[in-house]
Amino acid sequence: DTIRIVLSGFADFGVVLVDAGLGRPEDFPAEGIKGKVALMERGQVFFEAKARAAAAAGAVAAVIYNSEPGLLFGSLQTQAAIPVVGISRDEGLALKRLLGEGRVSASITIAARRSQNVVAVLNKGRPQAVVIGGHYDTVPQTGGANDNSSGTAAILVIAREAARRSYPFELRVIAFGAEELGLVGSR
Repeated sequence: DTIRIVLSGFADFGVVLVDAGLGRPEDFPAEGIKGKVALMERGQVFFEAKARAAAAAGAVAAVIYNSEPGLLFGSLQTQAAIPVVGISRDEGLALKRLLGEGRVSASITIAARRSQNVVAVLNKGRPQAVVIGGHYDTVPQTGGANDNSSGTAAILVIAREAARRSYPFELRVIAFGAEELGLVGSR
């Protein structure tokens, strides 16, 4: 069976899927899984640790499925060395069932995403800088007014008020994009 998985990046390639349990180092075969995709269940180990263990075992990507019913809404707090995608519990269990019946290959399409930061600078060129920021992206199943248009509105008010004053430092007011994708915008 061939499964189509969409990840974020720049290429298209076909690989074999391997069950890697909970994604702990001991869940991977001693010989590693070089060139394969690790299928892991959510739980016991942080997403970053699962991604690190999969990369250390030679995986080219990781798929994490939810440990409870429904879609997986999680994020990596740091940039992973390999692409990582989350899927629902039902999808993960279906893949495990297929793996139990034989070899499963995955066709992975990696698509680039664009994001940008919006930056306002006051007192440009001063030796010290203060940054005030908030992110303007959100995640599914979350009210955008909470996450994070409220933060974006707050920095806009601060920028408007700050523009009326003079400071001994450079002031940068930044609306960050791609924060929900591993804090990419603020990096």
